[in-house]
Amino acid sequence: PASPCSSLCGLLEQSNRLSWAAEEMAPLTEPETYVELPDRERYTKIKAHRSLDRRSLAILRELAAWREREAAQRDIRPGFVVKDRTLLDMARRPPKHFADLKKVRGLHPKLIDRSGKDVLKVIKKGRDTQDLPPQPKRHKRTKRDVGPAVDLRRGRRWQPRQPGLVVLLRAYV
Repeated sequence: PASPCSSLCGLLEQSNRLSWAAEEMAPLTEPETYVELPDRERYTKIKAHRSLDRRSLAILRELAAWREREAAQRDIRPGFVVKDRTLLDMARRPPKHFADLKKVRGLHPKLIDRSGKDVLKVIKKGRDTQDLPPQPKRHKRTKRDVGPAVDLRRGRRWQPRQPGLVVLLRAYV
């Protein structure tokens, strides 16, 4: 019996798309793909960080690094310590006092009791730093290949002129 991989490779070969698949999979074989970011650069992986000013980015950078250390110490995923959205909210409107932490949406009371002082120190460090991160460039939105769709004006199915690998794999599955 043929394995799913060999039958998929055969289908890709028949349709002259094997090189496309190889190109799509190439990043998965490169070691740089799997290099861990330093803790102080983790903030760049938080969605919407581009919407912050440089001072707020400095606070977010310190909060994200603290969250990474806390998660490693507790052996849990960083999102289980504090969610990205909560970090962004604290970077936008940084709490200054312990009582302010209780007003932050998404901060668990146990976390505030256990690490509230550390969180305030980290926020102060970000607020007081002279080492501000660069303002990230905003990405322009690009149109995505969504595959077959319906043209509502004409009531018929639309197909891209050159279906990509995604459309081909959808047809196979």
